[in-house]
Formats: sequence, C-alpha cells, structure tokens
Amino acid sequence: MELEDLKKGWREIDEHIDRMDENNEMAQRVVREHIVSVRERLKNRFRMMTLLCLMAPGVINLLFLEIDGIGSWTKFAFLFFFIVMAIHKGFLWRGLAKTDYKWMTSKEALISTFKLEKFQKVGILIGFPLALVVIALFMLDLYRAQEMYAFYGACCGMVVGFFAGFRVQRRIRKEFQQLRGALEEELS
Repeated sequence: MELEDLKKGWREIDEHIDRMDENNEMAQRVVREHIVSVRERLKNRFRMMTLLCLMAPGVINLLFLEIDGIGSWTKFAFLFFFIVMAIHKGFLWRGLAKTDYKWMTSKEALISTFKLEKFQKVGILIGFPLALVVIALFMLDLYRAQEMYAFYGACCGMVVGFFAGFRVQRRIRKEFQQLRGALEEELS
C-alpha cells in the first residue's frame, strides 16, 4: 500500500514539474518574441534613418539651386553632416541586423544591447554640434542673401525639426529600454 502511494505521489510530482517546465518554456518564448519584435522595430527605424540621410543631400542640393547666395561652406557642412549621420545610423542598423537574440545567451545579448545603445548616444554627441554648425551657416547665408521668407521658414523648420527629433529620440530610447528590460528579465 505504501509503495503504491509513493508511486502515485511521484507521478503527481513529475506531472507538476512537466507543467512548470512547459509554462516556463512558454514564458521564455514570449519574452524572446518580444525581444525580437523590439529589435526589428529598432532595425527598421535605423534603416529608414540611414536611407533618409543618404537621400537628404540630393534633395537639399535641389533646394540650393533655387536659392542664390548659399555658400560652399554651407553646402559642404550639409553634405558632411548627412554623410556622418548616414554612416552612424548604418552602423546601428547593421549592428542590430547582425545581432541574433534567438541564439545568443541573455548575457551576450544584454552586452550587445548596451554597446549599441552607447553607440547611439555617441551619435547624438557628434550629431548635435554638427547640426548646430549646419543650421548656423544656413541661417547666416539666408540672412546675407536677403531671403527673409526662406529665413523665417528655416527658423520654423528648425523648431519643428527639433521637436520631431526629440520625439524620435525618446521613442528610440524607450525601445532600447524595453529591449534591455526584457533581456534583464530573462537573465534573472
């Protein structure tokens, strides 16, 4: 009688452990899918930014053909800024594309995410001063050329662009935090 009770109890424990393992695997799968979806959103965002930065010099060159008085330093500054930003966003895009969170350990994925986030912040530290120089040169050339409507439009565009860039940057930071949070959750 006691042997039967022990066997029955052992089977119940085995079934309970199997259910716990299934639940744990399902929870890990959900976390991994969340990680992959956040990575895909970030990758798509950086791919789009790279493409926009590569197309911007051509569009701005068309604008410069319509406005007289834009100096060569301003044209060079625009070109330099967008090339540097395209390279930066391209490296982030490739870094996210190469990182496969499905096959990495949680610790490796977390380290990779920290490196990418740090590289993103370095890009901000480089891009913001470059953007200020570009904007200052452009505004100065518009003012010297007596293109006041273009000057006022550029001022309004600068304000709108600042808020749009701030919003995009906040969203990127939030997605990196989601990615880190999911990885830290999986690690613990």
